[in-house]
Amino acid sequence: MDRTERFYKIDQLLNDRRAVPMQVLIDELGISRATVKRDIEYMRDRLNAPITWDRSLRGYRFDRTLAEKYSLPGLWFNDQEIFALLTMYQGCGSTTRRSSRC
Repeated sequence: MDRTERFYKIDQLLNDRRAVPMQVLIDELGISRATVKRDIEYMRDRLNAPITWDRSLRGYRFDRTLAEKYSLPGLWFNDQEIFALLTMYQGCGSTTRRSSRC
């Protein structure tokens, strides 16, 4: 799983649960504690994700007062998905030459 995929997985976990313990993030993402912390820090600093640590719930959560204004950027593709899309595009022809098979 690449970094972009991890961001979307973290986002999904935080949206689906009240709080997500560190160990769940480590297990779900298959990465180290340090990498989880780096990813969360990046999401906070660069993507403005309202992620907070809730001591009483012992896990990360979205600050719901700020979460309404937050969303990840549009659709992102990994290397394999981009290759597949470009291969399909090439097989169907360019936008100037339409093929009846696509």
